[in-house]
Amino acid sequence: GSQYTSEAYQRILQTLGITCSMSRSGCCYDNAAMKRFFWSLKHEWTNHQRFANLDEARSSAFRYIETFYNPRRLHEALERLSPDECPQWLRANKDEKETPGRLSRDVHEAEYDGGRSG
Repeated sequence: GSQYTSEAYQRILQTLGITCSMSRSGCCYDNAAMKRFFWSLKHEWTNHQRFANLDEARSSAFRYIETFYNPRRLHEALERLSPDECPQWLRANKDEKETPGRLSRDVHEAEYDGGRSG
């Protein structure tokens, strides 16, 4: 990823009016959710399928998100809940100290920083 932080690359982005979005330096968990989403879309849904045009690809991605990924796919970061189940869980457990994903996120951060985060 160092090529994306180079001054030349950043100048090109600025010239084109593009705002760069990067994770914190050295933190592999910042972008993990999006990487996992795109892996799932590519491998679970399309299996590297070729689409006739952009509209067909968009329609397929929409179906994946709305009929499988959000309502049914269990997510490790949400303690094995689907994204659609998470708000219901939060309402039902509003007095709980732990939230879905909180425990696993803390474990990952502790593993990442050698346990220094407490």
